[in-house]
Amino acid sequence: MHTSRRFALGGAVGPAAFIGTWATLGATRSGYRPIHDAISRLAERGAATAPAMTAGFVVFGTAVPLAAAAFKQHVRGPTWIPTLLTGLATLGVAATPLDTSPAIDRLHGVFAGTGYVTLASIPIAMLPALTDRSQRVAAVAVTTLSGLSLAATLAGPAHGFFQRAGLTVGDVWLVSASIGVAAGIGPLRSLRPRR
Repeated sequence: MHTSRRFALGGAVGPAAFIGTWATLGATRSGYRPIHDAISRLAERGAATAPAMTAGFVVFGTAVPLAAAAFKQHVRGPTWIPTLLTGLATLGVAATPLDTSPAIDRLHGVFAGTGYVTLASIPIAMLPALTDRSQRVAAVAVTTLSGLSLAATLAGPAHGFFQRAGLTVGDVWLVSASIGVAAGIGPLRSLRPRR
């Protein structure tokens, strides 16, 4: 495996650490309701789960930009841009825990919203690299499903569910694409290296 391709594995490591952390902490924290409560509540100021959840954010935020570096070199199109931005936005989320102050909470919301938009747009940004029509349809479907789920977090009491659904759909695409780039194949077998 070419060294620069190995960096793509950050796009698998980051989401795996992030999902594993929120799933474990959300299931074990007393009084926490994953269907209703945002993931960031696991890292809120004063929470016993805050150090571990913050670490999950930081692993994602530092590993995913490594994948962006590999995407920039090996994937046609602008895929690397939203990949880099979603990692950086997640570091911003980690740096602005909820319940610190009203201003920090607003800044946290900006970082979280940026992370939502950029994660959901990764599949669409990958369209120039996908040669098979079914892959392109899948990319549009993943962006749509992820985006709609994340938008639904604004609408009702089940925002924890919609947040997890939207992020997980986007993360699964990112993991698949990252493993494909690292192995020299596409996320769905047709990703071509940038020339």
